[in-house]
Amino acid sequence: GTVKFNEESADDNVPAPGRKRERRKKENKRKTHKRQVLTTPTPAKFIEKPAPMTATEGENVEFTCRVEGFPEPKVGWYKGWREFTESAKYQLLHQDDCDDYTMVIRKVEMKEAGNYKVRIAND
Repeated sequence: GTVKFNEESADDNVPAPGRKRERRKKENKRKTHKRQVLTTPTPAKFIEKPAPMTATEGENVEFTCRVEGFPEPKVGWYKGWREFTESAKYQLLHQDDCDDYTMVIRKVEMKEAGNYKVRIAND
């Protein structure tokens, strides 16, 4: 099966990310980007968008993006209109000291094939 990430276009009408998401520290040891401190209101924008990806059934899949804005952008991960929340299947990661956000789909299944999107917004 194929799991793909496609960029979201402005006219997709996906709702803004929810506000109740719990942020979890990313425990990955890879190189990270240090956060630029913004103090003036700045619209949310992508510094790096998730790359298109194909996976085999049973693998873990990671989609990562880097964003900036002030106040800190809220990040929502979607398949169609469904916004993902933290669960045993879907892990939502964010490091407090950088602007990287990651969604991990654990042991991807054929029924999860399709297009995934990320949306950012700030107040």
